Amino acid sequence: MGSSLLLVTDGLDLGSDAAIDELLATAARRFDATALIASDPWIAGLPLRGLVRLRDVETGRLRRVWFGERARRRYREASAARDAAIRTRFERARWRVGSLDEADGTTSLARTFGVR
Repeated sequence: MGSSLLLVTDGLDLGSDAAIDELLATAARRFDATALIASDPWIAGLPLRGLVRLRDVETGRLRRVWFGERARRRYREASAARDAAIRTRFERARWRVGSLDEADGTTSLARTFGVR
């Protein structure tokens, strides 16, 4: 392989189309393909608690939402499952996969390539 491909993504908008999976697999066959996955910054726990006013970023609509322990647990579980599904998708396509620590991209790369 003469070329490398580095993708930094959260992977959320890749869709579930089989054609995307084939494209990822083709890229891995053609390049030394590496994906650094930017996880949900709240994957370890949703910091919102109690009654919170939220603004929908698409519509601008405000609403009040209750965030109790059950909602925070469900959010944590959904974030972890989503992160695992994104990683699995790239791994299945034969990409090298690492986690992006947004505070330290150099160490993230080194860890992904087994340097540290």
